[in-house]
Amino acid sequence: MRELIRKILREAADWDWDSFDDLTPLPDGELKRYIIHSTSIDPFIIYNKGIKPFCSSESPQWSNFKYPCSVFAMNGYYEIWGQGNTKGAVVIDTTLLPNNKWWYDPGLYNEKNHEDTKIAIVTDKGIPADAIVGVLCTTDLSKMRLEYLRTKSDEKTIEYLHKIMRENAVDWSYDCEGKFDYEYRNM
Repeated sequence: MRELIRKILREAADWDWDSFDDLTPLPDGELKRYIIHSTSIDPFIIYNKGIKPFCSSESPQWSNFKYPCSVFAMNGYYEIWGQGNTKGAVVIDTTLLPNNKWWYDPGLYNEKNHEDTKIAIVTDKGIPADAIVGVLCTTDLSKMRLEYLRTKSDEKTIEYLHKIMRENAVDWSYDCEGKFDYEYRNM
């Protein structure tokens, strides 16, 4: 048991970083047009106000780690960080963020490992509300992931993403919980 605790503490130390200069930048052409930011804040608040970078010291959820003020996101559709512990997610259109530089999330990135370690990314700049083009409820995240796993296609998943965003804009108007209740009742 002690060895397991030591191992966990060693791995947690790998998450600590002081500067973006210590990180590996995303290569040109690797950033997808749509990236996903999962959140424990109501995604409709973020949709309307944007995302402010948070430091680990400002976040009760991440205070056991050390990192500078950042915004984390997923540069892909087959894995969503924090899914199940979130209230949903927002979809960010990176073409509307020409001045944001992105790096691999050092907590997950390992250049020698599988591509999965390259899906989590981080930026030091905020995300304005006009670059947030959609809201996804937790159930939508699961469906999007399944769509990607089913088709293995970014293009098909983006089509599905557009469909979900249109549905949420029209049908669910600020109520992910109501959407979940409705889907559960109609299964």
